[in-house]
Amino acid sequence: MKILTICSITLLVAIMVLFQWSKMKSDQRKEKISFVCITASAWLLAVLLLFFPGMKSPSELLTYIFKPISELLNLG
Repeated sequence: MKILTICSITLLVAIMVLFQWSKMKSDQRKEKISFVCITASAWLLAVLLLFFPGMKSPSELLTYIFKPISELLNLG
């Protein structure tokens, strides 16, 4: 069942990439690179959440990283 879900997620991402890629101009190299990186990260996060539903969110990771810094600077 998880394989079917992964295939569905992959198909949706592929369709999204095909539609968006054709609308990007050939000289938009940086935009294409950032689009691929963000889309791949979202696909990976979706697959990881499928296998590990109790996984912490990315915002909790950022809070873990930046909370000591904000306490040092007396921001929060």
